[in-house]
Amino acid sequence: MLLAILLIAGVLNACGNDGSTQSTSVPPGDVGKRVLELSQGVSLAAVESRLGEPTSEITAGSETVLSYGAWRLIIEGDRLKRRIRSRRTSQAGGSGSADHESKALNQKILAIKPGTSIADVRRVLGVPEHHEEVFEASRLPEVVLGYGAWVLSFSNGELRQRTKF
Repeated sequence: MLLAILLIAGVLNACGNDGSTQSTSVPPGDVGKRVLELSQGVSLAAVESRLGEPTSEITAGSETVLSYGAWRLIIEGDRLKRRIRSRRTSQAGGSGSADHESKALNQKILAIKPGTSIADVRRVLGVPEHHEEVFEASRLPEVVLGYGAWVLSFSNGELRQRTKF
């Protein structure tokens, strides 16, 4: 459920944010570099000291999501738990009926087997509507691609999970 909330928040943030409204204390080009330099588990105070005030802050239960342009930082128990870089890669929509497109997309996605590479998935499905990189325990991100109501999660470059919302 939290992944769905974060995905929706990221899409809304990406749709309404052209990247120009970032923390006033960090130049826009430096935000990504500084986010990646943060150590996992660093305190909320250290995050805000390094990055400045977030553009938005959402609290859901014990987690707080701080937004810095295309980046969302998830803080749990006053510690950095996860860093997510999110971007909208294409506009949804097409010329066919929504029912027909949805069924065709469902069939294509369900035909993709776990372990399939990101490149192969992109060849079959095209450019995703939404692309996220989730940095948690390591510097190598988990990649999340959004196609319509589907979210495809990859670890080490291979498909691990398909979820339809």
